[in-house]
Amino acid sequence: MDPTACRLCGSQDTVRLFSCREPNGLTEQPFVLARCRICGLVFLDPKLSDAELERFYFPEYYRKPPLGLARLIEGVVAWLSDRRAAKIERRLRGRRVLDVGCGDGAFLAAMRRRGWEAWGVETSRAGAERARQRPGLNIRDESLTDCGLPEGYFDVVTLWHSLEHIDDPVAYMCEVRRILSPAGLVFIAVPNVESLECRLFRGNWFHLELPRHQYHFSPQTLTHLLERCGLSLRQTSHFSWEYNPFGFMQSVLNVLSIEKNFLYRRLKGFPVALESSAASRVYDACVLALAGPPLAALAFLYSLLSASLRSGGCLEVYAVRPDRTTSPS
Repeated sequence: MDPTACRLCGSQDTVRLFSCREPNGLTEQPFVLARCRICGLVFLDPKLSDAELERFYFPEYYRKPPLGLARLIEGVVAWLSDRRAAKIERRLRGRRVLDVGCGDGAFLAAMRRRGWEAWGVETSRAGAERARQRPGLNIRDESLTDCGLPEGYFDVVTLWHSLEHIDDPVAYMCEVRRILSPAGLVFIAVPNVESLECRLFRGNWFHLELPRHQYHFSPQTLTHLLERCGLSLRQTSHFSWEYNPFGFMQSVLNVLSIEKNFLYRRLKGFPVALESSAASRVYDACVLALAGPPLAALAFLYSLLSASLRSGGCLEVYAVRPDRTTSPS
């Protein structure tokens, strides 16, 4: 591990916030979050090398869910992807979209069905291979900064919960600015480190995801990043049907259960956590059965309330080039 300077302002004047373990039990090593005293960016300190990070993206991270849940989950994902696509088309009727961190390509497939030329960047080979199985998508399995995509080519660039994973967010967002058309839009979704959830749950917060999430943004630091990279923030939303209710529910369950992210791991079909025993799995299943239904209702109410207070667990923003021209037809 190397000592970490702030990637946003370059300062090494940081303060330690707290530490916690990786939620899948892959290591006993605690990971530390630090905050830059100058610009406020929160990040993993010290940072990990690419080789060290690679083992935390285990093979099952991108695999399909268990067979019994696959049809239900894929249906939900398709519906949510279509909602994302509709959200974009309410603001711009473009031609070309790039999704950075496209995963299995579900969102790009929704855009393709609407007639868009759909491109994706996914550095995970397993994720990229799944995306390539969907017809009509242009998928690159390398860093965005290495792709050499044409300048001003894309009407829309999206980063749906990928910016927090990226080693150098400034370099990425400068590249996004370069390849964005003058009339284009950038859509970003990230966890909100200034949310009430993060302050309440700390190491049990579902969206913390150390060490895979290397950076943790607030509305202020995200605005600072965009401005530094030549982009202008237009709108911020503190509510996400896709992420906020489930994130709150799983965070509460992390306090009550033994195995971290018990519900999420079962839905994803991840291997049983290393520290999990038969007794702990029975206990966690009972907690989920008893607390799950009322928690689900509470999670939706809490998500609406926190969004109204501008303290949602996740942020969704869109930005433009300051020299923006008229929208493409």
